[in-house]
Amino acid sequence: MQNLTQTRALVWMAFATLALNAGIAQATTFNYNLSGSPSSAVLFPDKNAVGAYTSGYIPLLNTATGTNSIPAFTLSVGDVVQATVTLDGIFTIPASRFYAGTDVLLASGFTGLINYNPTVSFFKLGLPVPAFDGQGGFAPFSGSGGSFVLGGVAFSGQPTPSFSFDQMVVQAIITSFMPVATSMTLPTSLPKLEFISFAPVSEPASLALMLLGLSTLAGAARRRGH
Repeated sequence: MQNLTQTRALVWMAFATLALNAGIAQATTFNYNLSGSPSSAVLFPDKNAVGAYTSGYIPLLNTATGTNSIPAFTLSVGDVVQATVTLDGIFTIPASRFYAGTDVLLASGFTGLINYNPTVSFFKLGLPVPAFDGQGGFAPFSGSGGSFVLGGVAFSGQPTPSFSFDQMVVQAIITSFMPVATSMTLPTSLPKLEFISFAPVSEPASLALMLLGLSTLAGAARRRGH
């Protein structure tokens, strides 16, 4: 009887191991290496009911394909998406009175919401740098709808200092989709490094720094999942 119980326990352990391995095997890691130049930044100075802001983007090259596009791909819950953006010079987002941010756009033009656990890191000249080191800190996005973006914002109602970097590394572990589904296919898209600096500090140097630089988070409030 004891041998039978031990045998059953071993069988159940084997099934559990197979199930775990099957789950791990189903998870896919998508890794994108992207490059761009601050000198190619496209800028959109504008204003709304809240105040003036400048947003824009840097077009990115997919180094794996040598093109300015990311082919369509299908995401499933548990998948990992990683992107490393390397610029050929230092890019500076100007100081903002209360709101600034940046993201990497990997896909757009789809319907639905993607939720994920994010990691966002910045580097300058090979050394890690804190993102928007102001009083409000930096809040990574944990979801996006209509476009798949990885990044975050510094938003506290407090002044945000200018922020410089030449590399941005982002990662997302997919947790869910809305409408509820186990997977979602994202269309072929043009990757961009986006930014926004809201109500810039009134300094002539601010716009000069902007001309060195980055991309359009202007739709952040309407397309983020939080």
